[in-house]
Amino acid sequence: MTDFLTPLTEASNLTEGWLWAAFLVFLRIGAAMALLPAFGEQVVPQRIRLALGLCFTAVVLPAVLDRVAPLTAALAPQIATEVMAGLSIGIGLRLFVHALQIAGTLAAQSTSLSQLFGGQAAEQQPTMSHIFVMTGLALAVISGFHIRVAEVFIYSYDVMPPGQFPSGDGLAN
Repeated sequence: MTDFLTPLTEASNLTEGWLWAAFLVFLRIGAAMALLPAFGEQVVPQRIRLALGLCFTAVVLPAVLDRVAPLTAALAPQIATEVMAGLSIGIGLRLFVHALQIAGTLAAQSTSLSQLFGGQAAEQQPTMSHIFVMTGLALAVISGFHIRVAEVFIYSYDVMPPGQFPSGDGLAN
């Protein structure tokens, strides 16, 4: 009986570390997924965002498995640092969408079309701004945005190591 239990015990120890690493990677990706352009929009259902977060986790985890901090007694700092890193990634990419919204608002005001059909989006914005944002997001997704996002998640472990709060230098890069 012990011949059967020994490999199972060893496998469960390996699985525990792997699941902890997957959880930490998912925390970073899930926090970013809430703010990511195209994937984190309010019109995307939460179940789809959850599925996308799990898919990105499955892609990113093998590449960063050796860099993820092992399970320690201090859980709160590890969880907080991963969430902060994910939020900083999401906010950094969300700024590009805000630039499109501002450009659309300025264009709408200069052509006097500021509120022709305002109200299709989850947040009130001029029609031209809505068109700019949707066109920009569509072009980004068509041109491989999902691949670049996965690369950003993988490279983020070099710039913002697990277990450390993001520094100003890391966020500027």
